[in-house]
Amino acid sequence: MESRVIDVEGVGTYLLEDGAGAPLVLVHGSGPGITASMSWLPVMEPLAAAGRRVIAVDMPGYGKSAPLQDADTPVNVAAHLEKLLDTLGIGEATVVGHSRGGRIATELAIRAPERLTSLSVIASGSVAPGGHLNDDGTWTEAAVALVNFGRDGDLSFEKFRDAYATHLFDKTALDDILAAAYEDAISSGVLAHFVEQMQVNDPLNYYHKQDTDGFIAKLRSIQMPTLVIWGREDECSSYQKGLGLVDVIPDIEFALLPRCGHFVMADQPRRFSSILSGFLDGVDAKASVR
Repeated sequence: MESRVIDVEGVGTYLLEDGAGAPLVLVHGSGPGITASMSWLPVMEPLAAAGRRVIAVDMPGYGKSAPLQDADTPVNVAAHLEKLLDTLGIGEATVVGHSRGGRIATELAIRAPERLTSLSVIASGSVAPGGHLNDDGTWTEAAVALVNFGRDGDLSFEKFRDAYATHLFDKTALDDILAAAYEDAISSGVLAHFVEQMQVNDPLNYYHKQDTDGFIAKLRSIQMPTLVIWGREDECSSYQKGLGLVDVIPDIEFALLPRCGHFVMADQPRRFSSILSGFLDGVDAKASVR
């Protein structure tokens, strides 16, 4: 596995790469101290072993990537990802996004459908209408735990660890990398940057109150093969909200994994890799007979 920082029109962007073959771009979600490694490391090797060039990207302002000069919106980050493909000389790729990364990947699919061979959305309440809402209209506690992290001034590791524990079925699934991710985020100032951005952007309100109707119309325009994977025990964004996407996106498959929380890749890495690789192989097979 290799890592590097590349310049994408003036924005230093950190990549993890493994394997060779058709490009598979992995887009992580939003959270304090989150990185491509923290989100995708458990599944990169099996996905690469299945014959893919796996590229996991630190989103702008996260990990070792510089922030965008423009506002950190999913639309702007999707534009950055398209420029990243250009910089890497990639014409087409399959793109997989987790949580907020699912929204970014979907915005890229809407923006530049000719650049994506398929789209995969993983446990993304930012894509599913009302995805972070309880039945009574309140925000889910797990979503609030991440969005409000550090707002009270407490940036301790204990609070950091507890916030992510709400997103896992196996509460120890990220233990090996949380401590390292926390130290990196504290020392680099990324953790403080995250707290500031959450107060500026108010993401839950944006996704589910300001932009819902317009985004559903965009979803209906997606024609490429689309896979949605969700954890049955996801406390951040319920799979029942995710099921609503089945009636919106025309060419869609939906996989529900038991004993699995919001971080599907950490709770069920083998099953996740198998489902995603099988979907991608099927997309490739259909394309080859056209």
